[in-house]
Amino acid sequence: MSQPQAKKQGAKDTNMRQRPLSKGELLLMRIGVAVILMTVAIIVTIVVIATLDNEEDNVLPLENYTHIVSSDLNYIIGDNGTGSFGDFTYFQTEDEIDREIYNILMSSDAENPLYILFYRSGEIEETLLTFFNNNEEVLRLENLLLLDLDSPENLEVFSQQSVLALGVPQASPQSLITFYVDYNEVEESYFDTVWSDTTNILKSLENLV
Repeated sequence: MSQPQAKKQGAKDTNMRQRPLSKGELLLMRIGVAVILMTVAIIVTIVVIATLDNEEDNVLPLENYTHIVSSDLNYIIGDNGTGSFGDFTYFQTEDEIDREIYNILMSSDAENPLYILFYRSGEIEETLLTFFNNNEEVLRLENLLLLDLDSPENLEVFSQQSVLALGVPQASPQSLITFYVDYNEVEESYFDTVWSDTTNILKSLENLV
């Protein structure tokens, strides 16, 4: 291409870039921008919905109940070396959950035992879950503590001497400990039973409702 032709082509390209867009080109541009914005909006909506669904799925089945962790057990049912069990002063703190636990412990006695339910939130039996859901208003006011075996804080719960001494079965997805804060003359002990089958667990908990 000769020099004059090159200059002519360059001038033509410059004129094309500088000329105003036609109505058709403007319309196409607006449609393109609208499509992009709609696509972004749809993607954002899908992400938000998926996030909300995941949050709902992560809700623990019995999270409204007062829970303890494995390290709390030594201060509740651990042998304190004085012929009795536990050291409830451990829970006399400003922490809200500790206060809840302390109040439950102090409302238990030889006539009103404390119930401690071990359960797996990932495989809780439907009949047990239904019982707790249907009686939540009453049960939350009773002497009942829960421990979720699926929680990372409780992975070593079966290595604790206080649990081993009671013979709580590791393989069971749920177990219920009945503990008398004061010595029970009828049972002649501080501990009554450790149930691991749903039928007897429900029979025991029905005493509270």
